[in-house]
Amino acid sequence: MHDQDTEIDRTNLRPTETECNHTAERALKLLWENPDTKAVRIDSNPNPMYVTVEDGDLAFWAFDYTWKCQERVPVPDAYGPFETVVDQLHGYANDDYPIGTVSKDRIDTEPRPKPTSLEDFA
Repeated sequence: MHDQDTEIDRTNLRPTETECNHTAERALKLLWENPDTKAVRIDSNPNPMYVTVEDGDLAFWAFDYTWKCQERVPVPDAYGPFETVVDQLHGYANDDYPIGTVSKDRIDTEPRPKPTSLEDFA
């Protein structure tokens, strides 16, 4: 998480769209107050994305279509030009994705399927 004294650069976000940024900030506040039970949900079709607190820091979750499960993803490797989870969340909010909080149990993280034959390793 950022230090309270650290100023986050949001110059690439639309400054006139304040309500969506307030929604993202409220969701992050609820998440930070309930790190073990809450997740921020970014509604995207057909699979939502999530933000959680893991090991005291924010983690971004995206759907892996190859393995058909939600996986933690480093933000620079995820969708969009963002480097931090907070800016990623604000970017989606600015693009009019609905942002809210849900139970952390809603994240589907089924393990990757195990190989069953030599062909599965190829």
